[in-house]
Amino acid sequence: MIRIKHAGPVPRLPGVVFPLLADPPTQLDWDEDLRSVSRLDGGDVTIGSRFKVKIKGLGKATCEVVEYQPDTQFAYFANSSFGTLRHTFTLSAERGGTWLVQTGEFEPNRVGGLIRRRLRRRIQARFDALLRALADYLSPPSDVAASKRS
Repeated sequence: MIRIKHAGPVPRLPGVVFPLLADPPTQLDWDEDLRSVSRLDGGDVTIGSRFKVKIKGLGKATCEVVEYQPDTQFAYFANSSFGTLRHTFTLSAERGGTWLVQTGEFEPNRVGGLIRRRLRRRIQARFDALLRALADYLSPPSDVAASKRS
């Protein structure tokens, strides 16, 4: 099993951050590596909700929500052609924003085992890109950008 942990700040409180993470179709608005999302069921996202996703560099996966604690924790289990991943997001309020911890537990299958090191690097890069994209999306516009728009 490959275990990966990545953490960092997001400049908004958990009540703003959580809905963006816990609703994969919404993630398309801010995550440029997420190529597509299809709901496999209806209704609000909750434990048991299922999705098909396509992620740049990682391919297609079928995901099922396995934890859903509003503003605190969200996790899904993804089954891909490389193996299975449990991706957990833990949020805590810190200094007017959110401290986001991502934990991944990846169990490669036969194909994934052949490229284990490459997959570890790709998952680590994905976690980092996800945090940066979310933080950028929620950051207030800079003074420079604001002055260019004026």
